[in-house]
Amino acid sequence: RIGRAADFAAAMEREQRLRFDGSWLPAEAWGAWRFRKDPGNVGVAKQWFAAEAAGDEDWQAVTVPAHLSRTEVGRYLGFGWYQVGFTLDEAQARQGVELHFGGVDEQAWVYVNGVPVGEHTLESEWMEGEEITVGDLWNRPFQIQVPAERLKAGRNVLVVRKHSSQGDSGIHRPVRIALPEPEKSDLGRGEILSEDFSGAEAGGIPEGWRHYVQQTDGHVHGIAGVRKNGARSALHLQDRRSHVSVWSVSDELLPSDSDWVIQFDFRLFGTLPHGSLLYEASSDGGLIGLKRGGRGRTSEYLSLLQLCNRRQSGAPVTLYGLGEALTENLAPNQWHRAAIRRRGADWEFYLNGDLLKTVGGRDSDLRGLAFGSFRNWHNVMQDVEITELKIGRVME
Repeated sequence: RIGRAADFAAAMEREQRLRFDGSWLPAEAWGAWRFRKDPGNVGVAKQWFAAEAAGDEDWQAVTVPAHLSRTEVGRYLGFGWYQVGFTLDEAQARQGVELHFGGVDEQAWVYVNGVPVGEHTLESEWMEGEEITVGDLWNRPFQIQVPAERLKAGRNVLVVRKHSSQGDSGIHRPVRIALPEPEKSDLGRGEILSEDFSGAEAGGIPEGWRHYVQQTDGHVHGIAGVRKNGARSALHLQDRRSHVSVWSVSDELLPSDSDWVIQFDFRLFGTLPHGSLLYEASSDGGLIGLKRGGRGRTSEYLSLLQLCNRRQSGAPVTLYGLGEALTENLAPNQWHRAAIRRRGADWEFYLNGDLLKTVGGRDSDLRGLAFGSFRNWHNVMQDVEITELKIGRVME
């Protein structure tokens, strides 16, 4: 249905970003779906789209995604209403979201918090010179943008009014909520170093860096190299109880004075056979730290940022700065912007533009950078991606 080549290219670029870098509202943020029949088409007049209408006893639990004939409701044609709650934090609500419907048989009108936000109907999909029928709509994915003014922090209510005239009916494919990447401002200018890792081949390291992954009898125990997902390149660290590290060749990477900013984007992602998000902080490593010398040639390092949930699969991950907790429930599967500003012996730690903590009295003359396990495998990180690394003066 995209008529121009430029529109097609833009749509494909957008889909690529969603597929590789998109963040989706996790399952635990969703409530249970409910449904009620509307054979007389009175629901609009009675405002069944309102959030408070969910308390009516005529709503019943229903499985989504599934045709109604395969659910507790049974085969049903005509008008009907779905309702579900979903929870957003303050940052997510401020950014707005996008609803992704895999398929609604046949037509759908969508409401959020009692306000219509879009539809997928014969009227909305009509195009001049093209005959649209319900046979074209019932299995066609569609998306609806929900602006921030329609959302709130906490529980929101999604209502879908459906109509079907033949065959089966209902929300028969998944419904997901895409969370846009938060807008991020720069704390540092990046004039000393600006590295997005795009200059390296997949699995490699850009010039000026070294990496090491422990091996035993030819078996590789981790990952330390560049990963290319769509248009984004990132340094990928995956530590499987092994020594995985990346470090700068130069020990003079940071300015010789003590007023500068290190800034980078990172995300936690990935799954394991028995869960996901395993991290263990150790003085021997970190998400990022300062160092002097290369692997095996030094014990001089200072861990700046660390991740830890004591290797409890799926448990909330705490972000530490110089050993002090900065935030105790770091959101996975989305990009965060970390910034560390040094002012002499004082260190300011920022996350997504917010100053989390200032830690004082930690002077250091180390000026090289390191990621991962600096000396041995006791520091565990699985999985992390890092990109947009910048070093420079403070953005005034």
